[in-house]
Amino acid sequence: PGTAQVAVMKNGQVVAQGALELGTVAPSLFTADASGNGIPAGVLLRVRANGQQSYEPLARYVDGRVEALPITRNAGDRLFLVLYGTGWRGADDTDGNAANGVAESLEITIGDKVVRPDYAGLAPGFAGMDQINVELPADVTGTVGLLVKVNDGDGKLVRTNSVTLSIR
Repeated sequence: PGTAQVAVMKNGQVVAQGALELGTVAPSLFTADASGNGIPAGVLLRVRANGQQSYEPLARYVDGRVEALPITRNAGDRLFLVLYGTGWRGADDTDGNAANGVAESLEITIGDKVVRPDYAGLAPGFAGMDQINVELPADVTGTVGLLVKVNDGDGKLVRTNSVTLSIR
């Protein structure tokens, strides 16, 4: 982290130069349409009252565009988002619990509720991709924003892009 000098070269000649500030973390949530806006890239894990688990998509592609698939609540179900992005695996693991990654260094706002993820860290099986697992609060409904803040190690919370969920 710190200031880096950057030079852009064309045909061996410097055509632009300047300073670039590099932070410890630069988090970002991936989105279904790769724009950085709208529907998050990820899936919903539904855990029914009897323990049965199923995964559901958060979006679908129709005629070349992305459409949100609303998350429908059923009585007794617990709903977990599995989201993908980058920039939080380097956060501090202050609790020493490898099973939850760096979850303690993240703060997630879903609608008007602030929650902690169950897991935040490397996405298993994907080099360079991070994953967040977070339970949806039972009392959040409607079209809501989701924002992740990551502790940068200096006591500052660095924000990701905001994404949108539709919950019934």
